[in-house]
Amino acid sequence: DRPGSIVDAATGEIIGNHKGLWYHTVGQRKGIGKVLYPKVTAKGPWYVVAKDPKRDLIFASNQYDEDVFTAARTDFFVEDIRWIAD
Repeated sequence: DRPGSIVDAATGEIIGNHKGLWYHTVGQRKGIGKVLYPKVTAKGPWYVVAKDPKRDLIFASNQYDEDVFTAARTDFFVEDIRWIAD
């Protein structure tokens, strides 16, 4: 587990620190307040909206219903599909 920063997805401001990406899930709300800076938690609730494993970053937002995050929650891409058939 590698610690890293938690970033406000709207502003790019660092709002907390995490102990490892794998402790957080996109869409998560419960438990994220524990790792945010105290002044930031008052602006919540906060949600995990994205993760960047290469830079050990978690992106969070208190604007979960904003259209800017809709694609991240509804679209996905798949590569190297292997179909298994009889």
